[in-house]
Amino acid sequence: MEIKRSNSNNEERLAKFLVNYWKTRDMNLSLKWAKDYLKKGMTSEMKEERFVFIDNGKILGTIALLKYYENVAEIRDEIWKNNEIGFKLLSHIIKVAKKEKFRKLYSLALKDKVGFYKKQGFVKEGLLKNHFKFGEDITIMSKFL
Repeated sequence: MEIKRSNSNNEERLAKFLVNYWKTRDMNLSLKWAKDYLKKGMTSEMKEERFVFIDNGKILGTIALLKYYENVAEIRDEIWKNNEIGFKLLSHIIKVAKKEKFRKLYSLALKDKVGFYKKQGFVKEGLLKNHFKFGEDITIMSKFL
């Protein structure tokens, strides 16, 4: 299994993977929107985005690191089939963050990811009620590096 960075050669496959995941969360975002997201990221809000995925001929998981203007970064789009894949992706992102001397990482974690983040040394910093959609609370999980 290999960790790859998003680029124009794999953009279509990765966009389809994201769209399929978003549908499971009742988020009807288009393939075009997903491609634009991969190309442009959240560049109006943040300096840089690193989107990586694990591929063994089929995409098994994704994670993105969004660098804010100082030395704090948000983890987004953490989608994986099992925690082994998740651990590999998160470990990769943490190595990148340490190399770039970030002081803090955080994730707006869905309920099913909170325990995973706790096991990786993240702590709960807050709760966002009905955040992305009604009935879905999001836990802010953070780690100082």
